[in-house]
Amino acid sequence: MKPLKIRWLALLGALGLALGAVVNSVWGGGALVLPWFSLLISAFLGAAALVLGWRVRAHIREPRTRRIDPILASRIVVFAQACAVYGALLAGWGIGALLHELTLMQYRGTTSTLPLAALNGAVGLAVGAAGVLAESWCKRPPEDPGESEDPYSPQHPRGDRDAPEGEGGYARDRERPRDRRRGPQTPR
Repeated sequence: MKPLKIRWLALLGALGLALGAVVNSVWGGGALVLPWFSLLISAFLGAAALVLGWRVRAHIREPRTRRIDPILASRIVVFAQACAVYGALLAGWGIGALLHELTLMQYRGTTSTLPLAALNGAVGLAVGAAGVLAESWCKRPPEDPGESEDPYSPQHPRGDRDAPEGEGGYARDRERPRDRRRGPQTPR
């Protein structure tokens, strides 16, 4: 799975900002923003992404003591990415609604949706940041460049001692590879 790019999240935030400003200006009534309870649930989702991401991070740092199912770890990464995308869209929408409300302040007094629109933008930024941070915690460290990928090569830490004896084990020439064009090499 590819990690999220910050520029895509910024693009989604800009899209949310444009939609928030346009839809709220066309709507005509109060700003269309999430209510308080939905913002509490959004903050809970961001906190859950952080807690679960920290669990995967602990497994990556100490894989022998802190076990985690690989399927669960991949689901946590997907959840963190979903939180990042949701946070970017919510932040853009909230900031767009806030800008719309600020442009109307010269014609009317402050409304109850002005602080709620500001809180939508702030919670969206927090949830997006939590998703990005949780996703970064779930990245595996790069492999050691000195370590060989083939577990049966002599450069590998286990060496050649654990070579399989079953299927395909006898077909492997451990001393030196044969030249396939000339056929099997025989000593002279």
